Amino acid sequence: MNSIFRVPTDGGEVLAIPEIEGAVLDGVTLEIEIEFRGSKHQGWNVASQLTFGAIGRHFIHGAQLRIERDEEAKRTNGALLYLPGCRFGRRWSALLMLGGAHPGRRRW
Repeated sequence: MNSIFRVPTDGGEVLAIPEIEGAVLDGVTLEIEIEFRGSKHQGWNVASQLTFGAIGRHFIHGAQLRIERDEEAKRTNGALLYLPGCRFGRRWSALLMLGGAHPGRRRW
């Protein structure tokens, strides 16, 4: 469990996004985030990641399916991402998020 906080320097409302993330199976994770601006609920997102595995000692890859809800705009969006990662030594690594999103329609 962790949380992101953004405190604006211009006196605006604090953005808080608490997150719960955990492994549900070996190589499969699930995360849930709920977004608040001040005391108002702004939206949520749910994501699941699947690790395909490592290739050699320096490369790993997987995929993420993400669904996001913006309560203010009454819009639900989805994204499917490919996640390749590479380790460049003991201290440096990189992870890319490549994919596409589907902008949802205003419905409920």
